[in-house]
Amino acid sequence: MQSDEEMLGLAIKGDSHARCELFDRHRQRLRVMVQLRMDRRVAARIDPSDVLQEAFLDYDRRLSEYAANPQVPVFLWLRTLTGQRLIDLHRQHLGAQIRDAGLEVSLYHGAFPAASSISLANQLLGRFTSPTQAAIRAELQI
Repeated sequence: MQSDEEMLGLAIKGDSHARCELFDRHRQRLRVMVQLRMDRRVAARIDPSDVLQEAFLDYDRRLSEYAANPQVPVFLWLRTLTGQRLIDLHRQHLGAQIRDAGLEVSLYHGAFPAASSISLANQLLGRFTSPTQAAIRAELQI
């Protein structure tokens, strides 16, 4: 049996069998990782095989990039690609909520002052302390 490095060399030279074999020899470990990390809500919609199929497409597209500078073992690189694909699928299926600007609430009412960290600190101190405490803290610049 050839090592991952040997299979990588063959895959880069255009051997499609080596390209597939390199991914397939790690498929089961990647499947276990996906099963352990997949959110239950996503698991109801997609199968781990779907995640691995998408990860294989990423692998196929980026193999030459990895081969040019392999800083980690092949399995770790494949695990990273698969994890990134799983995150993307979580976002896609769970739907990252887009913030509604109409729901944002300003912390400052009225015209905005010249904002510096000291003026903002003074603003906050004035709301939560007595005027005397705020003056003392402003002098000490706490």
